[in-house]
Amino acid sequence: MEISVPFLLRYIYRNPKLLLLGIVSGMSVSLWIFRVIVTHDGNYFFMVWNLFLALLPLLVAKALYELDRIDRLPLLPRLTGLAAWLLLVPNSYYMITDLMHIKYADPSTIWYDSLMFFSFAMTGTLAGIYSWYIIHRLVAGWHGSVLAWLGVLVSSGLVSFGIYLGRYGRWNSWDILTNPMALGWGIWDSAHNPLARQHTVAFTFTLLLVYVAFYAYYELRKYEEISECRTVSPGD
Repeated sequence: MEISVPFLLRYIYRNPKLLLLGIVSGMSVSLWIFRVIVTHDGNYFFMVWNLFLALLPLLVAKALYELDRIDRLPLLPRLTGLAAWLLLVPNSYYMITDLMHIKYADPSTIWYDSLMFFSFAMTGTLAGIYSWYIIHRLVAGWHGSVLAWLGVLVSSGLVSFGIYLGRYGRWNSWDILTNPMALGWGIWDSAHNPLARQHTVAFTFTLLLVYVAFYAYYELRKYEEISECRTVSPGD
């Protein structure tokens, strides 16, 4: 099936969560553009690039969802898609660590820069959580709720370790293809680093807390909507 620009626009419009993320992403980029116009300084462009990377796992998750909805995916495509998502999703939460750059901001723009960095970090986190929810629901449908929650637990640890590799080791997702041996040694060294373990534990706890809160809110919201529909009589 040929995918055209109008088709993609209609798809985004019919998926309000994607539309919301698109709007928030556009607002974040607009903050950076306005800063460039006012200060004549193109610094922090890496935030735009990082945001692009942060949205990729959501695209993978939605693609898996749509393909499975059309025709239930066999095991191999499932595992391939899940591996691609797991490889990319640390990019979403990595943007939280970009808040460290605030300490280098000029005093005259520090408040604006703080809001801009927070906007980018929030957008990346929302994209990561939403993609995580989609993957969680897919795995639950394929292999059951218990395995799905086990996947959430394991992936939170792997994602947290991946964030450390990106921030401190300066590794990228594509290094697994372009430089696998060096990445392997980097993972081995980091696994024996106390800072890496502390960072991984802290981020794992935080990500699980945020995701469980998001999951509970989303599921309770659906339950409330169903309850409201049942309590309204046809004559109301």
